Order: sequence, then C-alpha cells, then structure tokens
Amino acid sequence: MIRNYCFLCTALICLFACGLSCYAETEKIWINSFGQLIQMADENSIEIEEAEFSYRQASISKQTTEGKYFPSVSLGAGAFYNSKKTGCIENDSLYAYAEISQLLPAGTRIGITGSYPINKSDLNKPELSFSISQSLLPFWIQGKSDPQRMSLQQKQEYYFYQLLLTKKNMRDTLIQNFYQAIIYKAKALCYQKLCKIEQKKKQLLMKLIQSGAASSSEILEIDNSMWNYEQSQFEYEISFQQSLQSLRDICGCDFYLEIESAERAKGFDFVLSEAVTKIQEKLVQESDPYERSLHIKLEQIKNDRILQKQNEALQLEVSVVPDFSDLSMGTLNLALDFSSFIKEKSTKRNQIYETEIMIAENSIQSYMKQKEYIKQQYEKFIHLFENQIEEAEIVCSETNELLKDFKKQQQTGAISSFDYEINLVQYETAQLNLVVVEAYRKMYELLLINMQ
Repeated sequence: MIRNYCFLCTALICLFACGLSCYAETEKIWINSFGQLIQMADENSIEIEEAEFSYRQASISKQTTEGKYFPSVSLGAGAFYNSKKTGCIENDSLYAYAEISQLLPAGTRIGITGSYPINKSDLNKPELSFSISQSLLPFWIQGKSDPQRMSLQQKQEYYFYQLLLTKKNMRDTLIQNFYQAIIYKAKALCYQKLCKIEQKKKQLLMKLIQSGAASSSEILEIDNSMWNYEQSQFEYEISFQQSLQSLRDICGCDFYLEIESAERAKGFDFVLSEAVTKIQEKLVQESDPYERSLHIKLEQIKNDRILQKQNEALQLEVSVVPDFSDLSMGTLNLALDFSSFIKEKSTKRNQIYETEIMIAENSIQSYMKQKEYIKQQYEKFIHLFENQIEEAEIVCSETNELLKDFKKQQQTGAISSFDYEINLVQYETAQLNLVVVEAYRKMYELLLINMQ
C-alpha cells in the first residue's frame, strides 16, 4: 500500500514537472527588435503601473474638488434640567437648533444659525443669525485664478508628467541595456574565435615539439594567450547576461534575445537594421516630462503663495441677528480678525517664498544646461562612431579581399587550411567589430531622440 502511494506521488510530481516544462516551452518568447521590448515594458512594467495609479488618483481628486464646497449642516435639540426644583426636564426649556455653514472660493464663508424654542409662551419667536466672513485679499484681487482648483489641476498635470518621465527613464534603460547586450555578445564571440585559433596553434605546436622542431616554452605563451581570451570571453558573457536580466526585470517577463544563438556577425543584422524612424514614433514625447515637472513645481509654489496671502490676510466678519417680534429692529456686528495677518508677518512668508522661487528657477536653469551638455555629448559620440563605422567597413572590405585570395591559394595548395582559418577569423572579428561600433552609434542616436 505504501509503495503504491509513493509511486502515485512520484507519478504526480513527474506529471506536474512535465506540465511546467510544457508551459515554459509554450511561453518562451524570442525578441529580435527593440520595438518589441518597448511594447512589453509598457504592458508589464510595475513602475509604469504605479505611476499610472498615482495619475488616476490625482485625476479623481480633481473631479471631486466640488466636495470641498459642500455646505456643512448641524442639527440638534436640547433642554434645561433642574433636579432640585422638579427632578425632571422643565417643559418650558425645550428647544431645537440648526447651523448651516457654506465655504466659498476666495476665502468667503457664509453661515446661518437658528434656534426654535419649544414652549407655549415663545412658540412663534425663532432666533436666527446670519454671518459672512471675507478675506480682504481674495485671489481675484491678486489677479489670479482660484488657487484651490489650480492646485488640484497642477497636481494632476504633475503626476501625468511623472508618468511620462517614468516611461522615458524606462526607455533610456532599455536602450542602454539592449544595445550593450549586443556589444557584449559581439565581443564575447570575438574572443571565442580567437581562443579557437589559439587551440589549433597549440595542437600544431604539439606536433612540432614531438618532432623536435619547436620548444615547449612556446606552449606557455599560447596557454597564456588562451587564458586571457577565455577570461575576456567569460567577462563579456557575464555582462551580456546581466544586461539581459535587466531587460527582463524592466519588461516584467521572461524572454530570450535572438542574438543569444548568434555565431557570426550576420546574426546581428536584423537587430541593427531596425529603422530608427520606426522606433522614434514610440520614443518622442510632446515635451520633456522632467522639464515640465520642474515648471509645474514652480507654478505650485506661486499658487500656494496666492492661497497663503488669501487665508492669512485680514478677515472681515459681518453678522446680523434680526428680531422677529419687531422686524424693524435687530443686531448688526462687525469684526476684523488680525490673528492670521499677524502670524503671516511674524513667520516672514515673503522671504521663504522668494527663497523657494529662487531654488525652483535655479533647478530649471541647471537642468537645461545639463540637458544641453548631454545632448552635445551624444552628438559628439554619434559623429565619432560614424567615423569608426567607415573605418571598420574599410577593414571588413580589405579582409574580405584577402580572404578570397587566401581561399584560392588554399585550393592550389600554396597555403595550409590553418593559414586560411586564421584569415577567416580575422575577417569574422572585423565584422563583429563593425557590429560593435554600429550598436554604439545606434544606442546614442536613440538616447538623443528619447531626451528631446
């Protein structure tokens, strides 16, 4: 019984493992273009999802701004209780009351307070009072729009540009890691081919040593060269895998690059032939999101200052209490509140405001200078690698002609197959070096486009 149970468990585990492997096989994704990576990152990136959530929250806050101006209503009832006289609530002391307060833009608040005595003698004598308070420096006197509404609008715009900035930074990282992966893989292939040549040299040298035509000291030189080539190949393979893993983390899913199986420079052709203009459609934004975010911060400081001036100015309050027994009579009260005004003066708000404005403007200027410098550097690198591409193409053409000549000599027996293989590796490494400089040029082209 126990054996059958163990066998069943083992069978289930095997089936589950097979199912997982089949699922992994069906879910295997191969990437051979940068445009595919952008699409995957837009759909799966956690950072983009978080930025979109913050933007949606800001949009909802803006839509519900009218709730700030809903009136506040308070209702109640009460009575006078005298335990020494009657031991219960007196009938003549029952009353009901209501308070309604309405906040309006521009630092205005209106209120109505009423009480209604519930007794026989004063049944028809309700008590009402009307009040209005107004800031003496509302936003319309300052020549500005409603700062409350502007604040919510600026918050929504800020998170919108933060979303665009998240996408821009994500694409910067994609560009760098994608083309660095191409560069690392191409360089690893170069050292792999050089290592194979050294192995063949060693095999030939071993034969010469056996015949007494060479010394064993030359073996040490070849071993040293092989070790250096293998070490360089290993380092570039690690760098390639690190770049690949970074791309997977950004895109939020597992995939494989077509260049992983590349053995020759031709394996990189499709990736590097992808049109820059086609990728440009996915990179270009209406404006630089970081620059726009800095300007919004500056606008928020100015807007907050308008609101501070409005709320901390002198407050004028007018209240009216009519007499319903004689409507020609009543009470009129005027009050001027200095408390917020004194607080505003004592805290030196103007100095703080001027400092914040200066910092925000300096941040914009500093960023624009930095942006211009980086742009010039990218243009410089693009020009540099364009020159290197021309030189690499010349080397490829020359090594190709030499390879054709060596092929004819090999067919006639003038040179050995080993000499031909050496020239073949030289031609292949020249092609891979061309792949490297083309990848660098394209990387800086796309980084330049993405920063516009």
